[in-house]
Amino acid sequence: MSSGKTIRGITVEIDGSTTGLGKALNEANTKLKSTQSELNKVDKALKLDPNNITLVKQKQELLTKSIADTSSKLETLKQSQKQVEAQFKSGKIGEEAYRDFQRELETTKAKLSSLKDEKKSIFVISTAFDNAKSKVSDFAATVKKPVAAFGLVTNAAKKTLTAIGK
Repeated sequence: MSSGKTIRGITVEIDGSTTGLGKALNEANTKLKSTQSELNKVDKALKLDPNNITLVKQKQELLTKSIADTSSKLETLKQSQKQVEAQFKSGKIGEEAYRDFQRELETTKAKLSSLKDEKKSIFVISTAFDNAKSKVSDFAATVKKPVAAFGLVTNAAKKTLTAIGK
């Protein structure tokens, strides 16, 4: 996510203000970097405890945030695309700057697709955890009465053995 360094010399109008494209993307890149850093921490923790439901839920939330931030960045790039193409055609920007822009656009599209795929995978895992938890709860409720009854039988047997002197 280094567009601030690679996209230089491209000036675009976004939401009514004219700015350098690198600066316009800087906020999105800062958010993405922060979220990615936190995602890396969660991934490390999941390597140690892959069945931790809390960590899986955190990853799901962070992926949702990362998808939103990446979508926002992609929207900014798409809004700028016609302006950048016009600047390239008119000679205001060079081939390298134009290729940098195209590369950033395509990389952002690929990253968004990858994040969406990863979120689907985490959703499947999260759903499996929720289903397992539900089944365990159902099973625990099912065996609660027989276990209680067994406890009563055990206590009665102890009393009987005590009464007959073992």
